[in-house]
This record gives sequence, structure tokens and C-alpha cells, in this order.
Amino acid sequence: MSLVKAVAPDRADRVGLERVSTLRDVSDVPTDVVIKNLSRSGCLFQYDGVLPPGCRISLGIAGIGIREARIIRVVGTEHGCEFFAPLNETDVSTALAGSSVVQGFFEWNAPLEGEPQMPDFAPLGFSQPEARREIRLSLRLKVAIIVGATILLWGVIGGIVAALVALTR
Repeated sequence: MSLVKAVAPDRADRVGLERVSTLRDVSDVPTDVVIKNLSRSGCLFQYDGVLPPGCRISLGIAGIGIREARIIRVVGTEHGCEFFAPLNETDVSTALAGSSVVQGFFEWNAPLEGEPQMPDFAPLGFSQPEARREIRLSLRLKVAIIVGATILLWGVIGGIVAALVALTR
């Protein structure tokens, strides 16, 4: 038996997660945080705001949903919390395998120069998908495709109507 388990028998094994999550405090305003590690009994997350020990929160964890917790320790920007209802082993495994919403790189949400970028959160053992090349069609080709598809569909509808008329005679 390890010393940690002998001193704190209710403390569950922690697993590294490094995943973006959504925190809601008593004001119920959603805020992005990064969960550093997760256990059945709680988690450690990084948050730039101030949450005093004893503060009640909820965390949206990818793959397992929203969990109610209370802050039990604060060291700088790292906050430790304890879940009101402990997770089971399946929840922990699902959180490790689950993924957050895919973040795309769009011009409107590109980081400004000097602004920190969100880390790449690929699940362990999986590689990031390669960037897709955008195919642009000319306006003339788009119109030709639409007109051609319309003519083809009306031809199919006309053939069906003609077949039905032939069957009724």
C-alpha cells in the first residue's frame, strides 16, 4: 500500500487529461478552463479567475457531461475540486477517450499576434487530421451544375409520371 493511500484512503488515482472544459460558478456564466488531471473523486484545472475554497461549481467534461463540484484547493491559477458524486471507472475512461468540440482555424477566430494559442488536444494514440484543401468552383460551373441537376431531376419525375400513366391504361 502506498503512503498516499495510507494517509488519504479516499484519494483516487489521477490521470493526466489536458482538455478544455466549461466551468460555471454561482454566476452561471460559462468559462473555458483546462482540466490538467482527473480522478474519480475530483480534478485539477487551470483557471485565471478567482474561485475561493468551498465555492460550488459545475464542470462540463467532454464525454461524461456536467458534474457538480466544490473547490477544495487553490494554488495560483490551479484549482482543485471534489465532485459531489464520484465518477465511476467508465466515466474516467470515457473522459480520456472522448474529445472536445473540434476547433477549426477560421479567419474570424484566428489568434491575434502575441495572443496565446489554444494547445492541440488530440486524444492519446490519435493523430490530428491533415488540413483539407479547399476546392473553389467558378460561378459559371456552379450555375451549370445546378441547371443540369434540375433538368435531370425533372426528367426523372417526368419518366415516373409517364410510367404511371402507362400503367393505368
